[in-house]
Amino acid sequence: WIVALRAAFPRSPVLVCHRQYNYVPGILPFPVVVLQKVDEDQAQQYIRDYLRERGGPDHGQRAETLIKLLLKSEDYKHVRDLAQTPLFLWMLVERYCATKSLPESRGPLFNDFSRWYLEERYHQEHEEAVPLKHTYDEKARLLGSLGHELVQLRETKLPETSLESLASKDPNWRCIADEVIAAQMLEHEEGDLRYLHQ
Repeated sequence: WIVALRAAFPRSPVLVCHRQYNYVPGILPFPVVVLQKVDEDQAQQYIRDYLRERGGPDHGQRAETLIKLLLKSEDYKHVRDLAQTPLFLWMLVERYCATKSLPESRGPLFNDFSRWYLEERYHQEHEEAVPLKHTYDEKARLLGSLGHELVQLRETKLPETSLESLASKDPNWRCIADEVIAAQMLEHEEGDLRYLHQ
């Protein structure tokens, strides 16, 4: 339908952003732009700009402290490679703004990431209606069961039908799963479920 849209409206610009790993090169007859990793100079500039925009009289000092911690210190080399990805660089800087610290491992950062998605914080910050009925903990339990099963089976996706047996202890499992899918933590495709953000 994207190609048909382009053919029907040739003067309308079309941009397709593909963020998954299963992209088939050449599937669309458009020029391809590949986003490269964020280099150290770009990361430093982003940190300075972000903290300057957030304000505060000490934003320059905080930016230099964060740059030294994230990009230079051996204590945080385990999260440094994440700063090469725009989303995770933003999360690291945002976490630093909120807590004045960096995570000691990837775990706390991914916990922040999960909460940000499952609680639909973006929509709340922009005062958009978010029809959440279930708690983060309920959704995390469902995702944990699914993740455990994927690891046990050495798979990246599971048939949706297997979710009922994994989550059958919770009578609301279907509604919880729908909220997780709507929050874009899980992808639902052709009867299978997989983590959207690998």
